[in-house]
Amino acid sequence: MSKVNWADKVGETFQTKNWGVITLKEYVKDGKNHLYKIKFNDTGNEELINWNSIKSGTCIDSVQRKINKQRTEQIRLKERNRLIKQKGDGFDVTGIDKNARILAVDLATQKVGVSFARQGEIVASRLIKADSGDYRTRGHKIVAEIVGMLKKGKIDVLVIEDIYLGLNSSVLEILAEVRGMLTWHCIDLGVKIVSVSASRWKHHFNMPTYREEQKEFAMNYYYRATGQVADSDDVADAYMLLKFILNHLK
Repeated sequence: MSKVNWADKVGETFQTKNWGVITLKEYVKDGKNHLYKIKFNDTGNEELINWNSIKSGTCIDSVQRKINKQRTEQIRLKERNRLIKQKGDGFDVTGIDKNARILAVDLATQKVGVSFARQGEIVASRLIKADSGDYRTRGHKIVAEIVGMLKKGKIDVLVIEDIYLGLNSSVLEILAEVRGMLTWHCIDLGVKIVSVSASRWKHHFNMPTYREEQKEFAMNYYYRATGQVADSDDVADAYMLLKFILNHLK
């Protein structure tokens, strides 16, 4: 069997499974690996790819994949905004004094960020974890802890993010049930509930569009404001949600 001259393949073209035709531009020897600098003909993007991926057609145009991801996210955000407009934004802080005792909750089904303010200042933030049991068990634990805070802190106002209608049906059902439990207790305790759409409070802080960037933004904001590292982005979100409310109170 004649020895393969890997450099001779430079200039050849290959069809990928999902990213069109590629052209081998340059051969690079790396130990036992045979690498090629390739060009994705549709986008002009160049990547360094091993021969096995080229031969199997599984190499990925990382630039185009990022563009596709951004397009998908833009479509998702447009749908989110459409659903928010369809539902209507019931944000209303009329009658709430800035000196009220306010608890903001970034509600979820496993990790919940909470942040507490009194006399117009945020004084505490923490993370509630419920990572065992089915969703009703977790939801009960989360609600029980929040209700304990409502009673102990003699909370006047609970701030909570609107449920995004674009979630998949199972998550939407779970969050709606957990929120229903919490709402019942708020009514029983005489705690006013203020709902805020995610797009409203995030726009207030000029947060970036994509979720991973939003997490980093929130964590950095929390650190700048408190000098501490938040336990998670859930805590940072709750802090910013509460800050948003305080910024709208007189």
